[in-house]
Order: sequence, then structure tokens, then C-alpha cells
Amino acid sequence: MFSDDDNIKSIRNLINEIRDYAGLRVEFLKLDFVGKLITLLSALLLAVVLLVIFAVALLFLSYTVALLLADVVGSLAGACAIVAGVGLLLGLLVYIFRHTLIMRPTASFIARIFLEKKNDTQNKQQ
Repeated sequence: MFSDDDNIKSIRNLINEIRDYAGLRVEFLKLDFVGKLITLLSALLLAVVLLVIFAVALLFLSYTVALLLADVVGSLAGACAIVAGVGLLLGLLVYIFRHTLIMRPTASFIARIFLEKKNDTQNKQQ
């Protein structure tokens, strides 16, 4: 039964098709990974740029608040100390709640990027 030339050609064609499919699947996975990595890196770059912009704005805002407090407190040094104390307190609060504020949302974002399946991919495979 398997000695028939048509059967042997069919099996060879099937093996070649499976090999081609596997190669295309690997290429698709590579492209999908690169796309997700680009999304992750662009989000990281955006976060860094926004962090720098907000840090500069916060610096000027803190200086403005210190200048306004200088009249109330009576000295610029005391006002700067108050503003620095508030900044340290906010930093401590962020550190205490770092899991809720930073780690969980970051892990969720990264997991959503790498584990989410696209609708186009799901429809083509079915």
C-alpha cells in the first residue's frame, strides 16, 4: 500500500507542508514577540520622558511653594525645609504602597502585552 508512488509523493508533500508551516509559525512568533517588545519599550520610553517632565515641573512647583511659604514662616530656609519634608513624606508613602502603586500595575501591563492574543490570530487559527 505504501509502495505506491502516489502515496509516497503525498507523504513527501505532507512532510514538506508541515515543515513550511512550522517555519512560518516560528517567523510569526518572532514577529509577534518583536511587536510586543516594541510596545513595551515605547511605553517605557514614554514613561521616562513623562517622568522627567513631571520632575522638572514638580521642582519648579516646590520652589514656588517654598517662596510662598517663606513669607508665612519668616525664612526661606525654613520654607525649603517644610517643602523638603513634605517631599520626603510623599516619597515614603510611595515606598510603602509601592506594590499597589507601581509593581502590580506594571506587572499587569507587561502580562497583558505578552499574554494577550490578538483577535486576528485567533480567528485565523480556528
